[in-house]
Amino acid sequence: CFIKALIENVFNVDNDGYLDYDDIYEKFTETYWYLTVQHKIRQGNASIYRDGKKTSVERVFDKFFLRYPALTPDISFEAIDEKIRHKMVTEIKKPVQEICYRCRIW
Repeated sequence: CFIKALIENVFNVDNDGYLDYDDIYEKFTETYWYLTVQHKIRQGNASIYRDGKKTSVERVFDKFFLRYPALTPDISFEAIDEKIRHKMVTEIKKPVQEICYRCRIW
């Protein structure tokens, strides 16, 4: 999903050639939504599912289903309220931001 998000944003670079982190994760979340929620195509290591676990992204989606009852699996990603969608993307990118922050060398 992440590579697909990068490829789909390759022409959305700024004048310096940088991709916006939020744009990448918006597309990542959208792709993950369609694969896991709408089409039931599991992502991640097969051992996760063998143990009955879910990926961190699937857990975020589950949390949002509980928090927002109007949010259902049959809604297209684009039809999700913009504020809810933004909160979802923010929640999904948190673990990655923490990892990237710890790895900075400057």
